[in-house]
Amino acid sequence: MMCQEEEPFCDICGLSIETASSDTDGRLQPEVWREDAFAVEGPGCLPKHVETSSCADKLFTWHAATGYSNYVSGHLTLLPSEDTVVQHRVNSIAHSRFVQRDHVFFGFHRACVSIAREFIQRSPMSKLHSFCDIWTTLNARNSEGPEGHGFWGKALSIPEKTARGTLVWSQQVAYYLSHDGDSTTFLTPWWDSDPFHIPDVTTRLLENLQSRPISPSAETSQFATIFGNLPPELWGIVVDYLSCMHLALQPTDMLPQHFWKQFLIRIPFLWDLDKEQLEQFPEFPADQGKEWHWEQLVRQLMIRPTQTLPFPDDAVCDGPSLRVWYYSHGGLDVPHGLTNRRRIWQVLREMDPKELDVLHHEDFIVYDQELDDFIRRTEKNGLNVVDLYALDGDDDGSW
Repeated sequence: MMCQEEEPFCDICGLSIETASSDTDGRLQPEVWREDAFAVEGPGCLPKHVETSSCADKLFTWHAATGYSNYVSGHLTLLPSEDTVVQHRVNSIAHSRFVQRDHVFFGFHRACVSIAREFIQRSPMSKLHSFCDIWTTLNARNSEGPEGHGFWGKALSIPEKTARGTLVWSQQVAYYLSHDGDSTTFLTPWWDSDPFHIPDVTTRLLENLQSRPISPSAETSQFATIFGNLPPELWGIVVDYLSCMHLALQPTDMLPQHFWKQFLIRIPFLWDLDKEQLEQFPEFPADQGKEWHWEQLVRQLMIRPTQTLPFPDDAVCDGPSLRVWYYSHGGLDVPHGLTNRRRIWQVLREMDPKELDVLHHEDFIVYDQELDDFIRRTEKNGLNVVDLYALDGDDDGSW
């Protein structure tokens, strides 16, 4: 189902928070999770003495919520009162008798909040240590960033540092979504798939496991021997570190396959794997002389989502599925919700409560996307006068 511009957007995942409906026959069940949300109220400016890593829960008020059905942009409906609130606007509410002064509302899918809690618990190397860190990040983006535009206009813009040391505010690229919102359930079905509750995820993953000829070199390599002799606590630290990194897709055969099987169990965004089912899985394939290629499966799962960029005007495009990342691009056939979860996990990984501190430096420049693209093309190909006309947007080419 396509997002509707009138609906509020989740401030974590960038997809719309849809309006709850009693007509269960008129909607697809995978979409229901997008109706179940929170409207979280908190201070538009956190007290300076508050340490974000130990921020008291009393600073925030959590309301069960859903979307808003009268097509007023950015509204959320609180449940069960059915009062309405406006996202991102300080002290703005349809019934202002109960909103505190200088407070703001952010909206989240319940599933995205659950994933964020798992992320904080399982990502010790992250910049996020509490919900307050998430709030600080989003609040800074809301107060410092530009208003959105186009299809994802109601989603918060996300700051991205470029290779040129500049900063660009982005939406669809940073959320790993389609550039222009041209999605349907048929073309990119993971959009509407619940990223938290994923049925049969272990079984579906194991269906992707392939066999390969046994590689004795991996068992006897010096690196594997040294790694295998590490004390258990150091081995665990190394595995936890690797589980937070982006692994290349190409296997290296430097470690035995049983190591990669244990690695799979510790992938942080796969907290719901059935460990007993994994332990009972046959140690070797039925074909003699072969072993399970656990390394390949782990690397396919750990690959980083790629940012979605618009196709050039002269490019041949076979539909949005070529523009939007999902696991099938890496050769996996997994539940659609897992692609959505991996995308959201990456969005959380890129959050940093201090990401906008650089704006206080006098010599730091912030570009919009169009100007940064123009500078990038100029650096690569030299000055193109047509680009200068395109920046203004007037048909007559005047400056």
